Amino acid sequence: MATAVAVLFALGFYGIMAWALRRTQRLAGRTPLAFLRHGNVEMKISAVAMFAFPAVLVASTRRPDVAWLRPVVDEQSFIASAALLFAAGLALQFAALRALGKAFRIGIDPEQRDPLVREGPYRFLRHPIYAAFIAYYAGAWLLQPNVLFGIVSPVALLRIMYQANREERVLLERYGAEYAAYARTTSRFIPFVW
Repeated sequence: MATAVAVLFALGFYGIMAWALRRTQRLAGRTPLAFLRHGNVEMKISAVAMFAFPAVLVASTRRPDVAWLRPVVDEQSFIASAALLFAAGLALQFAALRALGKAFRIGIDPEQRDPLVREGPYRFLRHPIYAAFIAYYAGAWLLQPNVLFGIVSPVALLRIMYQANREERVLLERYGAEYAAYARTTSRFIPFVW
């Protein structure tokens, strides 16, 4: 059951990302992979890890014989909770990418001059795509509560928080009072909570 959930999540994730990359290329006439031109080594490693994550999750469900991949808890309710987190994350990621339209980028692009997006999930959250990734990493740990995801999930959360802080500094510099007002009326990752 865990493998099926992981495969469905991976298919959804890669399908949404392929759609968003093609759509942005068509709408904006440029690649949304800003980290390739403007990212440092750390950003490039993070982007590769982001794209590899669903495949690693699927692979981990196929190798319970490897000690650090073996789940420490075998609880069916964890699998159901993981499936719900993956589904919610995929829906949120799709809605956020749709709202971003041609403004979608992976990485910080110093040349970006698109208007500040406030539609869709951006009405409530400043970082809905990162919120989706938080759901993914929590879901990964519930689906595969093993040493690998016991380490990867908290490290990924710290990386997400670090990147969100970096982006907010850039956005505040770029949009000034408009972004400051927007930030006061929205949550960072979880509506009305965080």
